[in-house]
Amino acid sequence: MNMGGLDKKTHLLILIAVALGLTAFLFFRPKFVVKDSEKSENGKPAQTQNNSKTETDEQEKHNEVHLSDKAKADLGKLASQLKKSPSDPQLFYQIGMLYASESVFDSAGHYFEKIAVKNPSVETWT
Repeated sequence: MNMGGLDKKTHLLILIAVALGLTAFLFFRPKFVVKDSEKSENGKPAQTQNNSKTETDEQEKHNEVHLSDKAKADLGKLASQLKKSPSDPQLFYQIGMLYASESVFDSAGHYFEKIAVKNPSVETWT
């Protein structure tokens, strides 16, 4: 008793065809967008502005580690000691703890990893 509508098989075929069409469209679309955005109106490659210095300056400001004055002084002392004995795990630990106390966890992790690589054990990796 299908009054004026499509039967289920026709509905399913239309739905599958639309889905395949949309999938093909989404698969090929990024290639067209990238290709068109690289060219300017006259067909030549678009000229990019050289803002690399500005971007680099902003990135350096963002990546700059903010330490307290006392921590900077302590880090300077530890760095000079590290130059004298570059593989001392105790210095790595002190530097790591200094960075951890200042909430600079990526740098702290770097020094703790150096300890763990030098002395691989469960305690140094946890």
